[in-house]
Amino acid sequence: MPKRDGLKPLPQQTADALARAIDTLPGNLDRLILRYAQKRSGGDWSDDDYDVVWKGLTVGRIYCLPFAPPSGRPWFWGIEFFSRAPGSLQYDGHAETREAAMAAFRAAWNAQGSKAS
Repeated sequence: MPKRDGLKPLPQQTADALARAIDTLPGNLDRLILRYAQKRSGGDWSDDDYDVVWKGLTVGRIYCLPFAPPSGRPWFWGIEFFSRAPGSLQYDGHAETREAAMAAFRAAWNAQGSKAS
């Protein structure tokens, strides 16, 4: 089914292969790719739901909260696989726009030094 922008998503296997190929290009060692979210078991997801991919791995999520978001900050962002220890860096938050959520995600990602590698 086409997304609202009229584009059809690539099959997952093709998208993953393309992301891995892009990651091998010079200068792309820490590239974060935003792609439409893959269906998850349980819960809702929409056209405003994105996975954040690094080196072919889903490392986070950015999505618009459809109900009762924090005042004026409907976009949630989160790095998914880091445990939160006392005094640790912030790995999730809210933003006014998708672009602001992407910038906050990147800042948190850079601050933790891409420890997923």
